[in-house]
Amino acid sequence: MTTVAKQGIETAAELLDLIERLGGIPPHRVMMRPTPGEATEADLLDHIKRRKRNCELIDGVIVEKATGHGEASIVGWLLMCMHAYVLSRSLGCFITGGGMVRLRRRLVRAPDLSFIRWDKLPDGMFDMSPIGKILPDLAIEVISAGNTKSEIERKIGEYFLARIEAVWIVDHFRRVVIVHTSPEDAVTLAETDTLDGGTVFPGLDLPVARIFEPVPPTKRRNRRKKS
Repeated sequence: MTTVAKQGIETAAELLDLIERLGGIPPHRVMMRPTPGEATEADLLDHIKRRKRNCELIDGVIVEKATGHGEASIVGWLLMCMHAYVLSRSLGCFITGGGMVRLRRRLVRAPDLSFIRWDKLPDGMFDMSPIGKILPDLAIEVISAGNTKSEIERKIGEYFLARIEAVWIVDHFRRVVIVHTSPEDAVTLAETDTLDGGTVFPGLDLPVARIFEPVPPTKRRNRRKKS
């Protein structure tokens, strides 16, 4: 995958190009210290400690996640909906949005919610590293108003390039769940449909309407659209 920055940013034109490569995200989410393209995992952890914000490291660039109280509430509710199914079968564990994972060198993502099977964890024990080394089986992203289409598409591609098995995109604006089994193969499930869990959660029977039960209809704020 093409990197977003091979060296430090020196001109405004280079900064604009960087933002495009990141998916046309709002500029305020791109951190300029350290210089984009030069940030390390240690810089990422230091930034999170100082700013108290969920961030990701994208090819040496620290980018703050587009999150909100509502999206965090959806993550919590989805976790509750899935809890009984996963616990009764002792399948694995969920990791919430603060849990970062290294997809490759200089690329650290923090899915809004992820799931990892117990058999991937040594002796069934949690990975207590600040940045996880064990890739999840499922990554879930809840769309926020600050996300762009290109940003989400890039993130999906990175997850599958790292061999994550499935990706769910929860879009509460459209009230759908988009289930990806590859970057190109996806099924969009509306509130009249049922989420079956695929190979990650065999036997799951979760109505999509259940996921959006406590979520009032919302409109996405106008923002720059990306093709």
